[in-house]
Amino acid sequence: MTKGIWRSVSVVYSNSGVILLEASPFVQLSSNSSHFELCNQVTAHGCDNNWFFDIPISLSVINLNNRSVEMQVSFKVSWDASRFYNISFTFETGKRVYRFENALPSVSSADVQLWWPNGMGDQPLYDIFYCLGSHCSQKTVGFRSIALVTGNETDPEYVDISRHQEGTDSHGMYMKVNGKVVYARGANMIPMDEMEGRLSDESHEKLVENARLANMNMLRVWGGGMFLPASFYQACDRLGITLYHDMMYAQLGHNPSNCSVQSDEVEYQVLRLAHYASIVIWDACNECGVAKGDLYTDFILKAVVQHDISRIVWPASPSNGWESGVHKLTCIPIARNVSLIPKANGGIEGHGPYVHGTGFPAVNGLDGPSEKRYYPKFPVELSLSNTGPEFRNSFQSEFGAVTTSSFESMSAMLLERHYSMHGGEKPDICAVKGMTITNECNGTNAMAERNYPCDSIIHGTFGANINLSLVGEKVFRSQLYLCMLASALAMKAEITVQRSENHFGALVWQLNEIWPTGGWGSLEYGPFNFDGQVAGGRWKILHHFYRDFLFSSIFAACGAGMKCFIKNDDIQNQLVNFQIHSCNSINGVTKRIFHQDNIYIKRFKIWTAPVLNTTSKLLLLSVSDSEGNLLVHSFSLQAKKVVVTEPRTCEVSHKIIIGAELATIQLRSACDVLLFVQLTTLAQGRFSDNGFVFIKGIGPSRCVGSKPLQCPPIVFIPHDKNQMLVLKQTLKIEHLQQAVSNLLHSPVISKT
Repeated sequence: MTKGIWRSVSVVYSNSGVILLEASPFVQLSSNSSHFELCNQVTAHGCDNNWFFDIPISLSVINLNNRSVEMQVSFKVSWDASRFYNISFTFETGKRVYRFENALPSVSSADVQLWWPNGMGDQPLYDIFYCLGSHCSQKTVGFRSIALVTGNETDPEYVDISRHQEGTDSHGMYMKVNGKVVYARGANMIPMDEMEGRLSDESHEKLVENARLANMNMLRVWGGGMFLPASFYQACDRLGITLYHDMMYAQLGHNPSNCSVQSDEVEYQVLRLAHYASIVIWDACNECGVAKGDLYTDFILKAVVQHDISRIVWPASPSNGWESGVHKLTCIPIARNVSLIPKANGGIEGHGPYVHGTGFPAVNGLDGPSEKRYYPKFPVELSLSNTGPEFRNSFQSEFGAVTTSSFESMSAMLLERHYSMHGGEKPDICAVKGMTITNECNGTNAMAERNYPCDSIIHGTFGANINLSLVGEKVFRSQLYLCMLASALAMKAEITVQRSENHFGALVWQLNEIWPTGGWGSLEYGPFNFDGQVAGGRWKILHHFYRDFLFSSIFAACGAGMKCFIKNDDIQNQLVNFQIHSCNSINGVTKRIFHQDNIYIKRFKIWTAPVLNTTSKLLLLSVSDSEGNLLVHSFSLQAKKVVVTEPRTCEVSHKIIIGAELATIQLRSACDVLLFVQLTTLAQGRFSDNGFVFIKGIGPSRCVGSKPLQCPPIVFIPHDKNQMLVLKQTLKIEHLQQAVSNLLHSPVISKT
């Protein structure tokens, strides 16, 4: 099947008959610079400024003449603008890739600024200008050292032994950039649209900005999707989002064939993307079980390393690593013609767990139409294990929970009679057909092909009396809200468990939705100029959770047995203050039940608080720096379900104050407390807060225990000033008590 030409087509003219198709600069540490001489944490020597980067350049050229042609290639660089570099070279007939190892001199780290992941430093980029004949263009590069560490490099003896060895180890898995260990946090990126012709640069740029704002520093480009437009990679370079990049192969038949079309595609993509500093890992595929001598190693990754030995190469996601073919301390290929042999065992990278919904016949979900009981993981059972790179660790490159999107997003593609989680009509008959992970559904129900059902997750979290068959805008809004909130709470529990353990990677499945429906993403379907959608994706509650606390460098949580902790995944050691308030979810009364100042926490370490003596089911946590500035705020649920004992409509009024750049939103309610407030609008932009507890007389729960001047108001940040009128006309407010009240089978919910 083909979708036709969906990218721009151009005509290139050349007097010489020699056309430059692509110039591909690769930034890599010089062979004279050891990775561990860069920033040697083992010997604590600090950083040595006398190490160098090499910049080999590949030129993809087609010579249309029937003879060889000698031409001059010229280069100029922005970090040394006073010099030109010229090379005379003979180009053979036909299309070939030419590699120039020494076209540019090595660059000292003293002459450039290093490129860092988001949250660890700046992202300076430099230009390389080049000309072949009359064809001139430029590429941007960033200077950074990268390594994927799988052994205990905190042990000097291990480092000395491994320095000249091949393969990987099974101690753990984490990234190092410029010699610094990275706690990788982010998500899996899927295509922004099924129809590639609808893709836009603006939407990709805003999506990456949304990832940055949520404290993400890594995205995985999923192998079941596509190689993405240049605007996506440019935004990742600019904003410090590192990329774990699959080749476009995956499980269930999406495997490679040994043919020139596919080898040409791999070559083209590796050369097209070579200069992007954000790409740090190439791997062969998603969940494909790479084995010795198969097409993934001997065809796909062989084609990759023939052109690129500047990056980490990994068998697949997930993987056990390599027996041989890569430097043991960095996981970078040892040579272009290397034989890559994968490991059979390792257990350092994982996919899962996944929360799949049940309870309604749908294409996804092989458990049948019956609802299987879902048990939320709160209060969370904490591990509080030994943490740090010196201990065994792991990397979760996929895990997630099914969810839906907002009414604003989903209603754009539904008729009013289908405004219901159950589609407003007879369920389809769905059954497994053949070897597949999906069902085949017969019927016309509009909700049968919109990911997994959410029934079990909603009922397990909020009680069995929630009616998901009701039809209409009001109840559909509440149904969708409860699904998104239940999913966000499930992800909060899972990430809390991971942050209490020794994980160095948390990449959620998934970042974004591919169409306006249910899915796994924290960002809704986000094309540009499409009814009901926000360019780059409307933030769901979960995305706010990432920004507010789940992906914060300083993390605080309380688990079962009233055990509370702080984890420091920042770039440096921290001195912090910690306070915990109990909150009555009916009358909003808060009380400080724990407070301790000047807590010193080393990087990647956990500090545990004394066990709390309280019966409160809702705790509010805040961590501030030594000067009292808020670093992170969070909440902890200490009940097995979020059961509303007094469901009430609790009408909320609001006032919108339009400013020069932002709109301030003031909320008022007769109720003392509103649980997990959600704001939505058709306006293009995002809210500063969502999914928060609102306390009468205080405001969002982040304000509890703060000085008034340290608690900024709720605001809407528009994409442009023309969105303010749309905000005023379409702002909607949802909260837990109201949603439960709207959907009750009966007016009574029993207490937990």
